Order: sequence, then structure tokens, then C-alpha cells
Amino acid sequence: MVKSVKTQMYAIFQRSSPYIVFMILLTFVLINYFHNLSQYKGCYIFEIVNPLRLSILEATNEDYNIMLIQYLPFMLVLPAGFSFVRDIETREIVYISMRVSKIKYYIGKFIAVFLSTFIVFVLPLFIEMLLNNIAFTMEARGNPFNISEISSNYMNMVDKYFLSDLYITHPYLYYCLFVCVFGAVAGTFAVFTLSLSMFIKSSMKAFLFLPAYLFTCGLNIITENLHTDVSTNYYYYLRFFDSANKNGIAYACIIGSVFLLSLIIVCIKSKTCKVI
Repeated sequence: MVKSVKTQMYAIFQRSSPYIVFMILLTFVLINYFHNLSQYKGCYIFEIVNPLRLSILEATNEDYNIMLIQYLPFMLVLPAGFSFVRDIETREIVYISMRVSKIKYYIGKFIAVFLSTFIVFVLPLFIEMLLNNIAFTMEARGNPFNISEISSNYMNMVDKYFLSDLYITHPYLYYCLFVCVFGAVAGTFAVFTLSLSMFIKSSMKAFLFLPAYLFTCGLNIITENLHTDVSTNYYYYLRFFDSANKNGIAYACIIGSVFLLSLIIVCIKSKTCKVI
């Protein structure tokens, strides 16, 4: 199985699409980084925001993260979502299946697509964290709202963060966890696209951009039609340090269900598909 995953990850990173998405994300990160450098140039420590709160995905950083998240449903398909279709077109599916067996090819493909997408989306954010901690002192304790951390308004906002206790006690661990969650969500929708790609013709692969987009739009429609106080807008769940009313457990269950459904589809396909 390890051989199958390594072979297919190597094939994925031999193509240009993962690097294109990585460079797009890194460009957003660098634009945000240089904007922060310009904004806080010459400021005193007490005027500088905590480096973790300078992220491109910081909830209050709407100048950049709304644009990024808006196109995210399309971007997460690009690194590896088309890899099965490409294997069919190039007949690489036959080559790998003969080396590792058909079932190991399909399960390996699932793992390789998830890990490749995870890496592409997580690495720029860790680079951003490193850059921010080099450029801005870790002693800075400011926040984007410019209010005291012990004020009731600020504490009420923090209480609305998912796993708020972890943020209070270990903010860097909290940030790393949510970077990984961001990557896992991207990987989940990538394998969801992969599972659907096993049932379409190569000539229709452009439609693979739609499932993740339609799914996220469907979640937004739920909020609008049910008029609930708890938001289902994926913007609020992917942005860091967001105090909007949301249900993190329900969100995790939905993403977990999509992941399991995709895995089941791939497993079924691995037992029914004939490699010619």
C-alpha cells in the first residue's frame, strides 16, 4: 500500500497543477505579509497585533481572505482531483495496478489525493506563520479590535471560537490545529471529487469543478431558508478566530460524512471496476 501511495503522489507532483495552486496560495500569503509589514512599520510592541492574528485567514482580514475563500471550491480540485481521469487517459492505471494490484491502486489513489491536497494547502500557511514570527515579535499581544484582552466584549468573542479553551491556553497549538483542519477539509473535497470522477467520461472532466462548489453553496442556502441563528456558511468555518455563531460539531460531522462517503465509493469501485 505504501508503494502505491508513494508512486501516485510522485505522479501527482510530476504535474504542474499542484505547484500552480501552491503558488496562488503563496502569492496571497506574501501580499498579506507585505501589507502587514507596511501597516506596522515603526509601531511599538503594544500597538502590534499578535503574529498569529496576522494570517491571511484571520476572520477580520476580509480584504484578502474573502477573495481567497470565494475561489477555494474551485482551487481544491486542481492539485489532485483530476488524477484518476488523467490515469485513465494516459493508461497509467494499468501500469500501477499491475505493480501493486487493483485494490491497492484505488485505495492508494484515495490516500495520495488526500495527502497531496493537504500538503499543497497547508504548507503556505505554515510558511506564513514562520514569516510573521520572524518579522513581528512574539511578545506582541494586540488584537485586530484594539481592545483589552480582559474586557468582557473580547472574552465574549473568544468564547465563540471553536475550542476556545485551547486558544486561550495554547494559541500556537490552536493555530497549527486549524491549519491542519483547513488542509483536511481541502483534502476531503479533493477525494470527494476523485470518487465522482470514477463515474464520468474523460470528455466531461470539466464538470468536476462543480461538486465542491454546489455543496458549499447548498450549505449557504440552508442558512438563508431556515433563518437559523447558527450559520452554515463555509466562510465562517474556514476562517481563523471567527466569532460568528456556528456549530463546529455539526460541521465536523458533515465533513467526516463526505470523507467516509468518498472512501466507500472508492472501495466499491475498486472491487467492481475491471482494469483493461
